[in-house]
Amino acid sequence: FTTNIDYLPFLHSLTENTVKGKLCMPVFGAMTSNSEFEFLIGDSMYLMPRGSVAYQFYVNPGVRSMVSTVRDQGYIPVAMHPYPAENWNRRICYNNMGFSDFMDISAYEGRDELRNYISDLSDFKVITEYIEQKANPDDKLFLFNVTMQNHGGYAMSYTNFSQEIYVTNMNGIYPKANRYLSLVKRSDEAFQELVDYFSNVSEPTIICMFGDHLPSIEDGFYEELFGTSLDQLTTEQQQLRYTTPFVIWANYDIPEATLNQLSANYLSTLV
Repeated sequence: FTTNIDYLPFLHSLTENTVKGKLCMPVFGAMTSNSEFEFLIGDSMYLMPRGSVAYQFYVNPGVRSMVSTVRDQGYIPVAMHPYPAENWNRRICYNNMGFSDFMDISAYEGRDELRNYISDLSDFKVITEYIEQKANPDDKLFLFNVTMQNHGGYAMSYTNFSQEIYVTNMNGIYPKANRYLSLVKRSDEAFQELVDYFSNVSEPTIICMFGDHLPSIEDGFYEELFGTSLDQLTTEQQQLRYTTPFVIWANYDIPEATLNQLSANYLSTLV
């Protein structure tokens, strides 16, 4: 599909010291915690009972994960999520993984919102402030940050959010899709500020950003894209509904690459 303006202009422009690719996710439209599970634990949801929530059953105390790996390497692991800690059992799971701290919605009091969620711009400022306030400047940090700005639903309009993006080449009109893409544009702008900040920081830093799942917007939008009803999709088309972008950027020299396909449970290994 095409839009009136690019909705990810900064992400599309990133090339130097950048690894980009397409990520195969275990969920569509919801169940973010299963995407987190694959990234942090390194296991595939394919191995779990159908419809299960990994954070409710499979993250026991002392579980090996990316968190334990970076702890062994001398990093202090910190989880960040501008929403109640009980959501998806995160408080218990993050503790079982060995995170040293978990900053939930209580750490974002007074921060700017977009719609009724903490904006990505505000969220990313909490990251930079946390780093600037390190008690020991030599501490190495691993920050795992689950944003909320673009969470569903997309049916309502809000006085604190102006829509910029419109799909321009489809027969139907899909306000949810347009609203979601407009939110993505705001994420791209916030991500640019985050990258600009760390471009001027001497401490070696890697940023990895990935989508947890595609949005639950109009079925008609997806059906018009594929040219068929959702229950008639081929296996290849169905897989596209479970594919999101990822980007890894560093403020020092790393080999550039583009990966056409990677499962989420391998992304932490790549990082």
